[in-house]
Amino acid sequence: MKELNALIHEKTRFAIMVNLFMNKHLSFKVLKKKLHLTDGNLSAHLRRLENAAYIKIKKTFKNRRPHTEVYITEKGLEEMEVYLDGIASILKKIKQTKEV
Repeated sequence: MKELNALIHEKTRFAIMVNLFMNKHLSFKVLKKKLHLTDGNLSAHLRRLENAAYIKIKKTFKNRRPHTEVYITEKGLEEMEVYLDGIASILKKIKQTKEV
């Protein structure tokens, strides 16, 4: 059985990636609220994903206030597809084993 991507497999990073996979981009504020995370906790997870080039972070100003937008990259999309295929394969094997 193929190994799952450990970086994505961690539950908080998985939740971040799923949200970005479905929406393509979200603001830091929205991610923080949806996932019930602190600024520091979310920042740490985003940094790991950004270092792997799975996400891109764009910082701008809106009405003179800092605004951070988080985008999933092409590599991030590809890695999520592979990860989700891996999960589907595991579930299929479990179901086949149960039916025997």
